[in-house]
Amino acid sequence: MSQFEKAWDIAKFGGKKYKIVRQYFSDNKRPRTIKTGLTLEEAQAHCRDPATSNADAENPEDRWFDSYTDM
Repeated sequence: MSQFEKAWDIAKFGGKKYKIVRQYFSDNKRPRTIKTGLTLEEAQAHCRDPATSNADAENPEDRWFDSYTDM
């Protein structure tokens, strides 16, 4: 990320950063952080990607999705 992009990020979002958390449908698995330090746009793009979800898995123990939250 260039200096301009960093400055723009701070001006636009107040420097707020986000993390990606993998959430599981199973009560036997705890959520885990898989990425940190993302801009809002990066976090949203990640979560929009169909590859960041396995909610349709046949076995309920294998179902998961990625979400984002501020750090």
